[in-house]
Amino acid sequence: MEGSQCAFSFPSSSVGLTQPPSRRLSAKWSPHCLHATPHPLTRDCPPTLLELSPNWASSPCDPDSPGAVLVMSHYVTSGSVTPIRPRPPLGAVCEGNSTCSENEVCVRPGECRCRHGYFGANCDTKCPRQFWGPDCKELCSCHPHGQCEDVTGQCTCHARRWGARCEHACQCQHGTCHPRSGACRCEPGWWGAQCASACYCSATSRCDPQTGACLCHAGWWGRSCNNQCACNSSPCEQQSGRCQCRERTFGARCDRYCQCFRGRCHPVDGTCACEPGYRGKYCREPCPAGFYGLGCRRRCGQCKGQQPCTVAEGRCLTCEPGWNGTKCDQPCATGFYGEGCSHRCPPCRDGHACNHVTGKCTRCNAGWIGDRCETKCSNGTYGEDCAFVCADCGSGHCDFQSGRCLCSPGVHGPQ
Repeated sequence: MEGSQCAFSFPSSSVGLTQPPSRRLSAKWSPHCLHATPHPLTRDCPPTLLELSPNWASSPCDPDSPGAVLVMSHYVTSGSVTPIRPRPPLGAVCEGNSTCSENEVCVRPGECRCRHGYFGANCDTKCPRQFWGPDCKELCSCHPHGQCEDVTGQCTCHARRWGARCEHACQCQHGTCHPRSGACRCEPGWWGAQCASACYCSATSRCDPQTGACLCHAGWWGRSCNNQCACNSSPCEQQSGRCQCRERTFGARCDRYCQCFRGRCHPVDGTCACEPGYRGKYCREPCPAGFYGLGCRRRCGQCKGQQPCTVAEGRCLTCEPGWNGTKCDQPCATGFYGEGCSHRCPPCRDGHACNHVTGKCTRCNAGWIGDRCETKCSNGTYGEDCAFVCADCGSGHCDFQSGRCLCSPGVHGPQ
């Protein structure tokens, strides 16, 4: 069959679906737009209804030939429609000789599509500025005052525009607008909400863009920052010129050096203010044993073996029995006592806690005695502290808690 008999009469608008370089053919848009809306830019049909066959054959009019175009689920050649014959699945390619070009992405094995923001048979044409996205089908909402990002459509406003869609004109007379809020950022030498007021500051200062006040550079003071500080390399207060001495210097001109070993000097007379844990005129003496903190005024907790606590924070290495916390200043939690507060209290009277150091109970329940209330009353006694003598129970015995007579088996009666 002659090539002219398979002539393809569709219009020449190129689409964004392409074949790899080894099998690429200029694809065409369908003129009939079956079940679809025309492209907003070219008014042609979308590529979703038109594909090139991924397989090739030698006969020019065969449905698998380069002259055949797929519309919906049929190949169109010379005005006729031929159903697709099933083909075996292709391997996972888009590599080697079938690699997609720079502006393409692999959409399925052996098939490339233009990246967002590009179109054309070779995907070498950038979307016009008013469009973005796949096949340039999305309308840019910020055009003509901005440009849409190819993938997300996010606006980047042109100079002198701001807003989500670049819909606002910038009102800054001598500055730039924030792209979202429109707030002005003034150029040097201007201030105010719209950067409309000129600054009058010397070269030794900069202008505050909000108030227009002159902010002096380091080493200068005065309303117009024309006076030089005399503070031995330390800064001075802008309005009065009073020296603000750097660390470890003091005096009216910051020309004296601090002698404090573990503390800070007063900026005027050099008096030492000691760090926690130190004392003395020059803060050279650590706190004495048993004391810590600012001015050594706080007592250490119950550190084990009378070991000293740290002079600054008061921490102990380990605590005496019955004490807890990093400073050993907290008794054991209720119900616990002893080394590391790891022992449980015995059953003291009415559930009261034992001594947090020794574990001893203050009072025992009736019928019990001992430091931990572990011993029953004996020798004919009963009750609280075993202070009561049992009556003669005859053929029985006395209850160690209540003192009532408990008869032996086979015997009854009050005693």
